[in-house]
Amino acid sequence: MSHSFTEGSSSSAKLTAGKSLKRIFHQDDSLKKIEVQPASESLLMNQLRLSIFVHLCNVPGSHTRSIARAMGCGPNAVTWNLRRLSDAGFIESANIWGKRMHWVSGMVKPADAPMVLALRQDWALDILKIVVSGRKRVTQALISNRMRASQQKVSIWLGKMTAAGLLDKQGTGRKAEYSFHPGAAMKHGEYRNLAGGHSRIVLSMLHSDGLMPSKNRLRGSRLSVIVKVPSGSRKLSIECNPLTRLKQFITPKT
Repeated sequence: MSHSFTEGSSSSAKLTAGKSLKRIFHQDDSLKKIEVQPASESLLMNQLRLSIFVHLCNVPGSHTRSIARAMGCGPNAVTWNLRRLSDAGFIESANIWGKRMHWVSGMVKPADAPMVLALRQDWALDILKIVVSGRKRVTQALISNRMRASQQKVSIWLGKMTAAGLLDKQGTGRKAEYSFHPGAAMKHGEYRNLAGGHSRIVLSMLHSDGLMPSKNRLRGSRLSVIVKVPSGSRKLSIECNPLTRLKQFITPKT
C-alpha cells in the first residue's frame, strides 16, 4: 500500500512534535525560541543557538542560568540547545566550582578553565584591582575592608583565585600577602597570540554549518564577520581571546 503525505499532515506532525517538547520541558515561553527545523538544516541557523554560540565566544565560562538571563529565555531551552551544540562538537564544558561552565571548542585549554571562570566574576575583578593598586602589602584583611565583605568569604575567593593561577600567595593564614601572579600575564600573552588561530576555528565552524562567513576581519583579538541566516545577513562580533579581561591588570613594559 502506498502512502502520500500532504502539507496538512506535515504541519500536523510539526504541531505534535511541539506539543511533545512542551510536555518534556513544561516551559512554554522558552519553547517558543526552539524552532522545528528539517534534519538537513544547520544548527547555527537557529537564531537562539547562534546567539548562544556567539555569547560563549564573548563570555566563555558561562553557565546555563547566566546564558538564559542573557538570552531572555528559560534554562530548559538553553539546556536543550547547549546539548545539541555539544553533540555537534561546537562547544565544550567542564564542572568547575560546582557549576558546569561552557566555552567554544578549541578556545580554552581545560587546565585554564578555572582562570577563565574566575575572570567572569565581579568579585575576582575587584580583588585584582586592589592587588595591583600599588600597595606593597595586600592582605586578606585589607581586601575584606576594601570590599566590605567578611574575611571568611574573602578567604574562599582568594583560595579560588590562587588555585586558578591569578594570584601569588606568600605566607600563611591571615598574615599571608597576595600579588598578581606573573604566570597570569604570560597566559594572557599566550592566548593573545592564539587569537588568530581561534578566529580560524570559529570561521571553520560557521563555514561547515552553512553560514557562508564573509567580510571577516580580525582587529586585535576581536573578529567581525558577516554570516547568512534564514532572515538574511547577520554581523557577528566575536572575542577570540578568552583571557582578554586580564589586559587591564597587566603593566606595559617600558
